Amino acid sequence: MGISYHGKKIMIDTNCFVYLIESKHYPDFLPAVEKLFTAVSSGVCQGITSPITLTEVMTLPRKMGREDLAYLYKTLIINFPNMAIIPIDTLIADRAAAIRCAYNLKTPDALQIATGLVSKASLFVTFDKELKRVEPTINVYIPPQ
Repeated sequence: MGISYHGKKIMIDTNCFVYLIESKHYPDFLPAVEKLFTAVSSGVCQGITSPITLTEVMTLPRKMGREDLAYLYKTLIINFPNMAIIPIDTLIADRAAAIRCAYNLKTPDALQIATGLVSKASLFVTFDKELKRVEPTINVYIPPQ
């Protein structure tokens, strides 16, 4: 059940990484994130994300004084097979501003979506149901829990 990731370029939102990394705290999400990240790591699809993801996953460990954990998370993401971190440039910033205005989104969410659009992702995967409203700007998929 669910969606096929085969042959797609997929923009992966931060919460997917959090649910994978912290799976012991989010066991209900584990089957869905395992399917997603297995598809990416095996080359079934291409995963992309933005530096926003790194910022978001590294913040809590640093607040807790766990620089080692923040670095571990960063290393996991930047070295993940078939995953690209797309730099935020002026084109993405411009598109994010338009998306932010059109959908009244927070800047990080608008930047994530704009990164997917500019990078021609065919799918934006997130667990944030609020982001479903940006369709048809980009195809948003919320995996089942």
